[in-house]
Amino acid sequence: MDAWKQYLEWIRKNPDQVTDVENGIKWASYLFTFYLGRSKRALILSEIVQQSGTLIKFINDRAFEKANTIAIGFEFSRLECFLGFIESSEAILELSAHLVGGPVGKWIVVVTLQVLKSTMRGLLLYKRHQMLKYPTIEPLIRDGNQNSQPNQQFSKLRSGKIIRKLEADGRVTNRTWDIREDYNALHMQSKPLGQFQILGEVIYISEPLAYLSALGICGPRSWKPWLLAMGLDVTSQVLSHQKDNQRHFTAWETEELTRRRNNLALYLMRSPFYDNFTKQLVLTALICAKKKIPLTWILIEFILTKLPHYRNIYAYLWAK
Repeated sequence: MDAWKQYLEWIRKNPDQVTDVENGIKWASYLFTFYLGRSKRALILSEIVQQSGTLIKFINDRAFEKANTIAIGFEFSRLECFLGFIESSEAILELSAHLVGGPVGKWIVVVTLQVLKSTMRGLLLYKRHQMLKYPTIEPLIRDGNQNSQPNQQFSKLRSGKIIRKLEADGRVTNRTWDIREDYNALHMQSKPLGQFQILGEVIYISEPLAYLSALGICGPRSWKPWLLAMGLDVTSQVLSHQKDNQRHFTAWETEELTRRRNNLALYLMRSPFYDNFTKQLVLTALICAKKKIPLTWILIEFILTKLPHYRNIYAYLWAK
């Protein structure tokens, strides 16, 4: 406990150094990619290192909130923190399981994580009757501005949300990390979802499990899991856009719905659609660019080499 308290104090006083460490971990992942070669194992190790930086940032953000609870004015629930931790560590756990246990180990971890995530999201929906947000806990935006004043507020231009700066003075020890909308106000301005919208959220939550079940029954080359997942995704969005009782979407709800709609484009990069259609188009475009655009061959060769591995890592249908 004493070590944890010392760590909290160090984070509070040295936000710039913490950020440098996190960025250093991500840069190290690029060095892994360069020096370890083009093997699949090297790419997996590189991605584990990079995702470790994301996980460490999540832990440091929670530590900062713990050390500055009074100044920030809110705390996330344990359920939200646990769900946020799983979202931040999901890629690390899947890739590590693949390295240690092969495909069997990977799929055991994938199914376990999706069951946990779906259960926790279902509990959040049951407790709040509000739209689910991804990521569940947004990263803190760390501000080194030394001239911020107590209780200063301004509007974020993109969304119109009200943002609050934490108190800071000219000393480095009092620099702050957080520029974030008040969490409690964010949820208080959201009215409970209507029946159609709740049904849309339930479908959205259950879609990864439905897809994994169909994948296990029909196999990875079947179109049925792909069509099922896309059908559930589209149905969920149609229901979520229904406005019950003249309910209007808040700024963050509109932003979340836009993110979900944009993610539909990822179906073009997912098997079996990618294997039958998109792959040939992408390869043809890259090869033509390599021949016609000078000095691009190095970049295009890198893309051609890494694309299959990165697609297998990130373009999966159970990612939400």
